[in-house]
Amino acid sequence: MKQLFFILISTLSISFVNAQDMPKIYGFTKSEKFIEGNLSFNTSNSDFLQNNQRVEFKSSNLNFTPKMGYLLTDKFAFGIEFSYGNSVNQNFNNITNVIDENKNKSFGVGVFGRYYFLDLFKRFKVFSELGIKHSVFQSELNLNKVSDGNRFEAGLDLGVNFFITEKIALTFLLNDMIYFNSSRIKYTNGDQNNTTELSGNLNSINNIFNSNSFGLLYKF
Repeated sequence: MKQLFFILISTLSISFVNAQDMPKIYGFTKSEKFIEGNLSFNTSNSDFLQNNQRVEFKSSNLNFTPKMGYLLTDKFAFGIEFSYGNSVNQNFNNITNVIDENKNKSFGVGVFGRYYFLDLFKRFKVFSELGIKHSVFQSELNLNKVSDGNRFEAGLDLGVNFFITEKIALTFLLNDMIYFNSSRIKYTNGDQNNTTELSGNLNSINNIFNSNSFGLLYKF
């Protein structure tokens, strides 16, 4: 019995030491998957005097952009993304007791390809990402629809994953290197607005912690 106990303890000790000695892998390997996204929201409440009348202004905004990716190789990932946005703005006149409420909602779906081309200090993985997305949106004023429309977007981004653990990483999307946008808005009064935009931002990168977009990634 003592020999069996000694063998068991020795086996567990060796397994623990070997596990401690195994190098940690920060990054991706072929066939791994990840989910990623960022969530932003804010609320505000202010009041001011306008034409000797006190006006109260309230606003709330929510934006959620989840992604799901699959590693075709150690460097290249392909995936799908979604976006959801909701904003509400209220103007309340304390004298006339009139409330104007404006609501805006949007939903989008798209695909992306991501290429990891540079490793920095083991935990930093730099990537470029090409994505396309189609979105629909609607605007209401006092529960009455004012306009609706759709938007097609395509862009080339530059970003960084910083791995906190082997499974969890922070995502910093630095800038839109190239961005294309084509949108159409139809108003209930019959008016229509078509917009096409092409822009580029190839300037030098500053502090990544002051990036355009910040999110969280989990791989499995």
